[in-house]
Amino acid sequence: MALKINNALLLGGSGSIGISLTPFLKNDFNNFLSIDINQNELNLKNNEFIQHDLKNGLPLSAIKFIEENATDGIALINCLGKISSNSFLSLNTNRNNHKSQFSDQIKLLSNDFESNFLLPITLSSQIANLIIGERGLGSIINFSSVSSYGNPGQLGYSAMKGAIEIGTKVLARELGSLGIRCNTIAPGFIETDSMRSNMTPQSIQKIINKTTLKRLGSIQNLYQAIYMLINCDYINGQVIRIDGDLRI
Repeated sequence: MALKINNALLLGGSGSIGISLTPFLKNDFNNFLSIDINQNELNLKNNEFIQHDLKNGLPLSAIKFIEENATDGIALINCLGKISSNSFLSLNTNRNNHKSQFSDQIKLLSNDFESNFLLPITLSSQIANLIIGERGLGSIINFSSVSSYGNPGQLGYSAMKGAIEIGTKVLARELGSLGIRCNTIAPGFIETDSMRSNMTPQSIQKIINKTTLKRLGSIQNLYQAIYMLINCDYINGQVIRIDGDLRI
């Protein structure tokens, strides 16, 4: 069966997940564009990668990509986000340090809000509007995390990943009748170089032992779910958890 969605737009394409997904997306879609504030190590062609700070909105070349391809279907894979770990528990808060601790927490939580909810949900919404303006077809996939259940030491990150799940459900309700489906992927621990470099072998083994499948997820596992969400046109407003039953 021919794909109804023939083009892919990847936000956050220079992160470990984005880089790992790129070869699959390039292979399976007619046109591909990746955007990230950081340079991409894959040496993509000029028409396949734009280095741009998305805090300033979409670059004009990305808008042109949407205008030219919307009627042929665009999949938005929105990997934007930044992992953070901050515990705000303190056993020595008092009248002398309250204001500084208060200010520090506001700053850290504001950063989580911008990176993990405000920016990705706004871009998903605005890209959907551009597709609709061209009377096009779209499938939006936002990224949550296994942390959306609530991880100690990740107050801001966990809360914003929960928020992206709810925000995506709202978009699904608003946009479904206009030809735009919106779903969320919530990965668990996926085997990447970045994950290996940021976790000890002992920590990784503990995670593996918590799943009945007794292994980490692979990029192939993650892409299988993404591909399914892009192409199954009766899935909308769902959260697909790719975590090997880490959270049930």
